[in-house]
Amino acid sequence: APNPFIQDPGKPIANTRKATIETQPRTVYFSDSAVGYILTENRYSQPRSDLYIRLRTPLAASSPEASIMSDLLADTLNEYFNSLSYEAALAGVGFSAQSSQSGMTLQFSGYHNSLTLLVDSVLRALPIPLIDEPTWTRLRQLKAQQLARVQAQRPSSRLFDEVTAELMPFAYAQSELNDAFTAIDRSTFHQYQKAFFSGVHAEMFLHGPVSRSEGEELLASWANMLPLDDNTPVVEVATNAWPGDRIRSYAYAHPDQAASVLYIDQRTDPGSRILNQLAGNLIEAPFYTRLRTEKQLGYITFATAFPLYNTPILTGAVQSPTANPDELAAAIQQEFDSFVDMVKSMPNEQFESQRLSLLDQLLNPPSTQSELSNAIWSAIGLRRPFSDRMMQAQTLEAITQEQFVEYLKQRIQNPVVLKAFRAAD
Repeated sequence: APNPFIQDPGKPIANTRKATIETQPRTVYFSDSAVGYILTENRYSQPRSDLYIRLRTPLAASSPEASIMSDLLADTLNEYFNSLSYEAALAGVGFSAQSSQSGMTLQFSGYHNSLTLLVDSVLRALPIPLIDEPTWTRLRQLKAQQLARVQAQRPSSRLFDEVTAELMPFAYAQSELNDAFTAIDRSTFHQYQKAFFSGVHAEMFLHGPVSRSEGEELLASWANMLPLDDNTPVVEVATNAWPGDRIRSYAYAHPDQAASVLYIDQRTDPGSRILNQLAGNLIEAPFYTRLRTEKQLGYITFATAFPLYNTPILTGAVQSPTANPDELAAAIQQEFDSFVDMVKSMPNEQFESQRLSLLDQLLNPPSTQSELSNAIWSAIGLRRPFSDRMMQAQTLEAITQEQFVEYLKQRIQNPVVLKAFRAAD
């Protein structure tokens, strides 16, 4: 039979616009349980589309068991649509499903005329049949291997997993996931599969060669194919403040030991996130030089800044086969304690060079269609304003070295100290 997805891809589109860091989609509300975002593609000349559909449900990560079954459900969808995906790939269009803390994302990308057919085919097939025994056995085995790999991860990585589990209500520690996994059998998963597709909220984003009205029509038709339910409770991913003890010790079955010191900012606004990033960029090299090159404390040594969801985290970590975690934690702490003075005394050109370099990265617009699509979809998922990068840039443009030193004095306080000891045999 001929491949139904092979369509005339259409002519290149005149690129009448330039992508900027302020490029924003239009928002369309279809119902209490479905919202769509549409961006007309006329920037990159290709008759291609990116479509993201997130099915949101509290079932996604309400417990360690649910979190694992959500992963397995994404694997099941990818497996089920495997042959369809192969035919679609030959026509220049792709599909994948990924689980997240708020649900499941269905992602489609490729030539627009083929993509619309693929979306129709996938959504019509939902909910897919309950998983059979051979597929279940194989996917469960793959999940077991994945969990075992995480279990064998470096202690420095494991400590970051602990942070995520502590700060995010829908994230779970490795030990919880391992325990949950053993209790999941095929009939439990069948119940989950049925429950997941019994009612969801949906967020959709289409970035393609369509007018606003055409995009709205397409999204409305796809929304009608989804198991939407206005009564499904709204699930919002979030981060909490660090609970309880700020110094904690863990024991892992690994020959190395590690420590991590983290400064967790409660402010999640764009300005706080970009200043956190600047702090990370400024401490990264001296931290490595002191603790790795000069003191040779551990072969894995780094300082970095990142947002966990929207929560700014500034951290340093060292992993070592010889040094004790208490010694590592003290050395890391010392570097951060002297960080304010280091920034205060650094030549202004050095500070400016880092500030302008970060500003340059921010102001660089996406260079491909998929990059722009990803940036917008990410902002939707993180509940950030579409002007987020612009707001970050404004903060960075205005900050002086003196002001940044004052910011650091407030920021470098009240750390969380995590230590990974070698588990007793």
